[in-house]
Amino acid sequence: MRKTKRVQRNKLTHWNSIHRAGTGRLVAALVAGSLPQLALGLDFPITEDTYLDSRGASQQSNFGLNGSVRVLVNSDTSVTRGLFAIPASVVAYPPAAIQEAKAYFYVFQDNTKDRDIRLYPLTTSFVEGTGGSGATATGATWLTSDGTNNWTAPGGDFDTNHFVVGVKEPVLDPNLNDRFFSWDITSLLTQALTRSNLLSHGAILIIDGEDSPPASGSDRAPFTSSESTSNPPDYRPRITVTLRQPVLNLVQSNPSEFRLDITNAIPSLPHRIERTFDPTSPTSWTEVATLQVIGTETNWTEAAFGAGSNVFYRVVVTP
Repeated sequence: MRKTKRVQRNKLTHWNSIHRAGTGRLVAALVAGSLPQLALGLDFPITEDTYLDSRGASQQSNFGLNGSVRVLVNSDTSVTRGLFAIPASVVAYPPAAIQEAKAYFYVFQDNTKDRDIRLYPLTTSFVEGTGGSGATATGATWLTSDGTNNWTAPGGDFDTNHFVVGVKEPVLDPNLNDRFFSWDITSLLTQALTRSNLLSHGAILIIDGEDSPPASGSDRAPFTSSESTSNPPDYRPRITVTLRQPVLNLVQSNPSEFRLDITNAIPSLPHRIERTFDPTSPTSWTEVATLQVIGTETNWTEAAFGAGSNVFYRVVVTP
């Protein structure tokens, strides 16, 4: 039976505490937040993925329900390439909001050796499919993008001028040589052309040196797909987005007024200001204002509270 391990991924919350003297005692704990729970890193599962196979009759086969997204080069010069769609939820975050975005795929046994795997934006959309071959293919094959319509070039249509090279994350179990591969797609999601292609069509994974096959066997990475049931959900492919964090500063500008200064704001996104007098209670936060931010700096004021009051503010950025 396959050995499984659970990978712990940390969700981070960013706190700044500032103490000011003024009318009474002001203690402000400021949280620079993002959604859904003031977490810096947001995980979006990849749910549409498949691969294309250039071998003989496999050129007409769809592998949409396969447990693997196979990326390899064989000694007989045949290759397979992986396809996946960017989760629709990522569309909600404009380029200005994204600090970092990465795609992750897990491989049970990494046999890529000294080869890298590149990620390119697709320029034609694909259909994941549910299997079939030839006339019964329900989705993408080596020859077609959806089982019916041909790719411009067999093996997928992609932007050859823009790509990112995968990082081989640390080995999790030396006996298995298993690991995650990650691709930093921040630059692709924050440039107009590549962002449009990624979000509209998806991405393709290609192993380096397809035209230089190994002398025998194959150099390969059989990535776990979204349909895999062999490992816990943490091992399925995903996109992790880290949002840019607003910087907050709470000052008492005069004896009767508090001012919340916000820098590094995210233009075009609403910034919701919430207040509490008891930060230990997760249900005590109250929305007091929503700012429609145009630039990267803004501020908000309200009347100061009486002597001895401890007030806490946070900002939640929502798409």
